[in-house]
Amino acid sequence: MWAKTRKLFSTGPHAVIRHPMYAGAFLMLPGVPPALGSWWAFVFVFLLFASIAGRLPYEERFLSKNLSGYTEYSERTRYRLIPFIW
Repeated sequence: MWAKTRKLFSTGPHAVIRHPMYAGAFLMLPGVPPALGSWWAFVFVFLLFASIAGRLPYEERFLSKNLSGYTEYSERTRYRLIPFIW
């Protein structure tokens, strides 16, 4: 049922990296602690980065199994999160 309501996007930012929403979070989150004036918040930013990076393999396994065409898309779109790196 889940896969029948989902569509695989492979254009725009999805043509370069498989998870552009998470990549956007990686760009935005480091600016939050200085904006809040709390250097301790960088600890939470690091924890969020680690949780996103740890979640990606499980999410990709789920998508490969449940979303038609995802395996081919992941072979075509090499990078998960950071272009030319990972």
